[in-house]
Amino acid sequence: MMGLCQTDGNNNGKRLSIKKRSSIMVKSVNIGVKTFHELIESNSCYADKTPLIRTVFKDIASKVLLITRPRRFGKTLTLSTFYDFLVLDPENPGDVSRQERWFRSTGIFSDR
Repeated sequence: MMGLCQTDGNNNGKRLSIKKRSSIMVKSVNIGVKTFHELIESNSCYADKTPLIRTVFKDIASKVLLITRPRRFGKTLTLSTFYDFLVLDPENPGDVSRQERWFRSTGIFSDR
């Protein structure tokens, strides 16, 4: 997990305290952001779902994966996370620096 999110009670839940080890950081909740890399680059609060990538590509033997969840549950953001993890730079297909920058503090990055 990237950190434990808690509202500070002062900004209608829009600012969060992220407790990570001994330091406390304040991160915002960006409502309406639909892409993983936008959340990471804006230093927003994010519930790490990247271990699902390993589950889907390594542990599930099925050819089809059906993701059903209620609306506003994060399906689009989860698929964006998959896309950002798998997308190649067309000019330099071997370059994974974007993925390293975006995923360095997530669970899937520790699987390297």
